[in-house]
Amino acid sequence: MKKTMTTLAIAGLCAMSAGAFAATDSANAVVTWKGTVPGVLPGNTITVTGLGGGDIPAGQLNVLEDGTFASAESVILESRSYDETKPESERTGDLIQATWKLKAVSVSPASYHKEDVKVSFNNSEIAVGTDLGDLTDTISVDVRNDVANDQVTPSQSVQVTTIAVASVEVA
Repeated sequence: MKKTMTTLAIAGLCAMSAGAFAATDSANAVVTWKGTVPGVLPGNTITVTGLGGGDIPAGQLNVLEDGTFASAESVILESRSYDETKPESERTGDLIQATWKLKAVSVSPASYHKEDVKVSFNNSEIAVGTDLGDLTDTISVDVRNDVANDQVTPSQSVQVTTIAVASVEVA
């Protein structure tokens, strides 16, 4: 019995020590949260809102492994009358026809070139400094980049920022 117990003890120690030297394989998942301070800089008679006069939602990107990306869905912007002399809850008014212009585009990380980012208003590609041409009270905004970027890595965050300006003629 003593030999059996000794043999079992040695076998148990061998099994435990084999587990102690076992290789470990791991995988990492990066979870990223980011936010933007919301806001619009209204004019004296016009402001920009999201759909139905609501907040402007953050756009979402579908980014592929090669670094190309496109909007997951359009961001809807509306031009509305604005009167800062009214109580805050009444300042934003009805939809108004406006001229829409793309003022600026930026993209990060720096391995992207902002010239490669294509912005569309109402499914028409628009260049920085150019207006849409038609008067409208609502636009859908989309972005895309069809140029591969071999410097991006898995779980890296990509961010595109656009500035859209709505203008109206005032008397």
